[in-house]
Amino acid sequence: LFRGSVRGKELRIPGFEGVVFRFSRGKIKLRSLGKQPTVRVNNHPLIGDAALQDRTWIGARGKLFTFMLSPALAEGSAGAN
Repeated sequence: LFRGSVRGKELRIPGFEGVVFRFSRGKIKLRSLGKQPTVRVNNHPLIGDAALQDRTWIGARGKLFTFMLSPALAEGSAGAN
């Protein structure tokens, strides 16, 4: 319930309980809330915080997620003539 922040547990994705996403001035950071890393960012343990960019890989509990700044367009849609 903080402006510009989303706690990982609010996403209800197993493994994201110990992180928070912070949004400010066009920047997005992922911050670890604990001393022990619970996720990996681009195959590195998240210690402290990490800047997220389009297509950053986030690993949690054996699953791999791609962070995307905007939704991918389906093939053959939006502007295809």
